[in-house]
Amino acid sequence: MLLKIVNYCIKILIVLLGVLLASGVLFPSYPDKLLIRAMGVLFIFWGVYRIIVYTMNLKKYRRDENEEESR
Repeated sequence: MLLKIVNYCIKILIVLLGVLLASGVLFPSYPDKLLIRAMGVLFIFWGVYRIIVYTMNLKKYRRDENEEESR
């Protein structure tokens, strides 16, 4: 259970880092704002993708575990 919580927390932190980068809060005086915003959007998409994949794999693992128990 603790491992699941840690996994979700790290993935949510990646999304939050992306939001901070995309909004310009972390590096307000960086000369290339387009690069920082692009990296922020990339972090957001990557974090959301990882959350979705982890959730799907967790459901698949539970389903396979239930099938093993019913045999």
